[in-house]
Order: sequence, then C-alpha cells, then structure tokens
Amino acid sequence: MFHLTDRHFAELLFLWHFHRQMFLNGSVSITEKFRLLGLNEEGEISKKSPATVVWAVSVLVPPVDAVRL
Repeated sequence: MFHLTDRHFAELLFLWHFHRQMFLNGSVSITEKFRLLGLNEEGEISKKSPATVVWAVSVLVPPVDAVRL
C-alpha cells in the first residue's frame, strides 16, 4: 500500500503545477509529452517508474482531485 506523506504531496503538487503549465503553454511536443509520461511514440508504456506514475497522475487528474490526494 502506498502512503502519501507530506513530502509526496508536496512533490506531487509541484509536478502537477510545473508540467500542467508546460502542457497548457504548448511548449512541449507530443513526442516529448509521451516521453515524460513514460510512453513510447506508439503510446505504449516504456518504463514503469514511480516517478512516471506520480507525474501521470498529477497531470491527468483534474486539479481539484489532485489536491484531494
């Protein structure tokens, strides 16, 4: 079971804000977005690191729900 500590929450919040801004500003190519999500060009998972999972959740979960984590 994964326990969300204050440190995890702070990192999640930072990643959510930083990467959400990159997506909204369109400053990242679609290939780079896939790479950051841990996906290859075909959209398949290319790595399964905890950082990738945290980043993906922080980007894909709506802002209000991300804060509730």
